[in-house]
Amino acid sequence: MSYILEIAGTEVVARPYRERRAMLEDLFARGVLTAPFTLSPATTDRLTAQNRLDPAYCGVLVG
Repeated sequence: MSYILEIAGTEVVARPYRERRAMLEDLFARGVLTAPFTLSPATTDRLTAQNRLDPAYCGVLVG
């Protein structure tokens, strides 16, 4: 999940995820954010998201 906490001195934590994601994408598109930062892929498709998960995480037991 991508997080933006503040942009230009304005806190954006309470804004919807889609809005914050768009802000983050814009920062990369304009070259404001560059390496070593990367923009993680995002999807709303459950199967695509599951296929991106590292199988090692599925074996972790909680409790």
